[in-house]
Amino acid sequence: ALVFWKGGDWIRAQNLWRRWMVTHNIPSAAGKLPEPFAVAVGNMGDVGEKFYWDSAQKITQAGVDWNCCWIDAGWYPCARNWVNTGTWEIDKTLYPNGFKPLSDWLHARGKKLIVWFEPERVGDMNSWLAKNHPDWLLGHLLNMGNPAARKWFTDFADKMITEQGIDVYRQDFNMDPLADWRKNDAPERQGVTENLHV
Repeated sequence: ALVFWKGGDWIRAQNLWRRWMVTHNIPSAAGKLPEPFAVAVGNMGDVGEKFYWDSAQKITQAGVDWNCCWIDAGWYPCARNWVNTGTWEIDKTLYPNGFKPLSDWLHARGKKLIVWFEPERVGDMNSWLAKNHPDWLLGHLLNMGNPAARKWFTDFADKMITEQGIDVYRQDFNMDPLADWRKNDAPERQGVTENLHV
């Protein structure tokens, strides 16, 4: 997005852009913007549920005012290397009962659960996606322009959010997809795969 302005310095331009972003892009419920997150518990997901339980309880007992717990990358089977994405299921060695016990505990105290996802990057070529649906991949990229791949991930994310009590879905994208998109298009059709993906 570009914002054009006259007069003033770059700080004024930044603030104009921020006002546009808040007014026209941030989702609101009944005309009210979402409350800011005060994330008190956040770490790579590969630390397991005990870390989150212990941290959340200690911070609450200390009287700190917080409202979100964030499970970041590594909560899926990845051999403790978060970049090994592509098997989107909860690692039962880290979270034996899934996220639901933690989300229930948080919700009972008026707090929310944020969970990190990165559906498009398939970093592990031995992952569930790479083994079961190589036809959905463009190199290491899950092709969201493929209706079956997009439906699979949409259904998966909806089920995870609903069943695990996830309040905030956090999307990440740690790769440059351009080369994978371009390799999939004939020279006179460059951009078609990208448009379908987006």
